[in-house]
Amino acid sequence: MWWIPDSVSGFGQKESHPWVVVVPFKTNRPPVLACPRTTKQGKRKDQLYTPAGILPGLNKEGVILLGFRRSFEAAAFRDFDYIGRLSDEWVRKIGLEMRKQLGSTK
Repeated sequence: MWWIPDSVSGFGQKESHPWVVVVPFKTNRPPVLACPRTTKQGKRKDQLYTPAGILPGLNKEGVILLGFRRSFEAAAFRDFDYIGRLSDEWVRKIGLEMRKQLGSTK
């Protein structure tokens, strides 16, 4: 998970938001796809609830907006602040929820 400036991501009106990488960089698929995490919970069907403290610095409950994806060049992550890696349990939850939303049973 990374802090990405709102001015770069086009998401939000604060300084930055945490973003979860959902499709990592691969040589044959250069852009990295990421989804934002926000503390503003709405009624979107694509949101996945996350508790406060899921990673250091994320002190409030929030949601990951799995249907709101942005692509970033891998090199851009040099300028973003790294928050940490989500636990394997959360990586599985995100993967399952994304597959559900995309209608895939794989």
